[in-house]
Amino acid sequence: MEDEKRTRNEDDVLNHNKNLWVLIRKYRNNIEDILKMEEGYVYILSSDSLNGLLKIGSTTFGAEKRAKQLSYTTALPSPFIVEYEIYVRHYVEFEKAIHRKLDSYRVNPKREFFAVSIDKATEVIDHKKRNHIMM
Repeated sequence: MEDEKRTRNEDDVLNHNKNLWVLIRKYRNNIEDILKMEEGYVYILSSDSLNGLLKIGSTTFGAEKRAKQLSYTTALPSPFIVEYEIYVRHYVEFEKAIHRKLDSYRVNPKREFFAVSIDKATEVIDHKKRNHIMM
């Protein structure tokens, strides 16, 4: 009876390890997929220096810290202000979906700045959040 219990536990461990190796092989060569599964923040920042433009981006460490970081590393005379922040899973994918939805408001296709109202931007983000799959 004791041997049978130990064998069952050993089988469980072996099956668990097999499942882990399947996942490792599946994602080993695709770091981006793994990063997309991470949790993080999508934020909206403004600055008096941006004449109404909003920066919509993402980070893993919070919008306040990101705003301070950007305020010290850009040539803007006014600091960034956090207008909105939301915590989501798959934050990279979520941010890209928001950027696609707001593409007609985008100032430069290679930058995260949008000529859109805070109300419209938060409406788009909130709608995406309600329909976002949480795994």
